Amino acid sequence: LRDQIRSVVIRTGVTTVGSYAFSDCNNLETVEFPNTLTTIGEGAFMNSHLRDVVIPDSVRTIESNAFAGCGLMYKLSLGSGLTTIGDGAFAGNVLYNKTMHLTSISFPDTLVEIGERAFAENEDLTDITLPPSLKKIGQDAFTSCSNLTTVHMQEGLESIGAGAFSN
Repeated sequence: LRDQIRSVVIRTGVTTVGSYAFSDCNNLETVEFPNTLTTIGEGAFMNSHLRDVVIPDSVRTIESNAFAGCGLMYKLSLGSGLTTIGDGAFAGNVLYNKTMHLTSISFPDTLVEIGERAFAENEDLTDITLPPSLKKIGQDAFTSCSNLTTVHMQEGLESIGAGAFSN
């Protein structure tokens, strides 16, 4: 069944996409989220083929590995209500040639924490602007983003984890 799913429309009223709900859906390319969604669970879309992901303003938390290994992703829009991006949430996987194709990311002004390895192995990432609300960047959060040339940090950042921007 997982190989047959190409598109998902999640209806209004749904507040959570559960852990691993659509993981390993190898042909899943599009998903539409409702404005009632608050949480995207651990590994929810891991290893799918999502390309253009728009997170609605209602989402507060993206849990660990939620979009990890989505090797065809080239566009990511993060909603204005997002406060937490979990460990490995958007990490690539160079071992399996599943690096993301994101070139830049703009984070919402509500974001407080970026987890460990959240954007690791995004080789096409070149530019990020961190919001003033951000307090913590986890260990290895942007590790192996080998083309990252510009990081805009704001006042208010309290903690940058070990290896956060290492190659």
